[in-house]
Amino acid sequence: MANVLVNQLKDLKELDIQRKLWIMLSALVIIVLGFLIFDSLYLEEHNLLWTVGALGITLSVVWWYWAMRLIKKLITHRVEEVEVLQDLCVSIKEIKEDIKKI
Repeated sequence: MANVLVNQLKDLKELDIQRKLWIMLSALVIIVLGFLIFDSLYLEEHNLLWTVGALGITLSVVWWYWAMRLIKKLITHRVEEVEVLQDLCVSIKEIKEDIKKI
């Protein structure tokens, strides 16, 4: 039971680091969107529209995969938490019965 909780804490810390990296990456996305909105002529002159579009689509696919993986991990964590709570409930019931017998 303690091992499960230690693993969950480690996973949650890793996910928090990934979340911070995605926030930094979103700043880059906002800058690129600013260029697309306000200075798209520069991108057209240097033939960068297709490159920016391809990078945007790739980033979207990677983000989607990461988000789905995150949701899967969080659901797994919740299931493990419920299992730990059920184990605790069983242990408490056994202790209550032992105390009543004494």
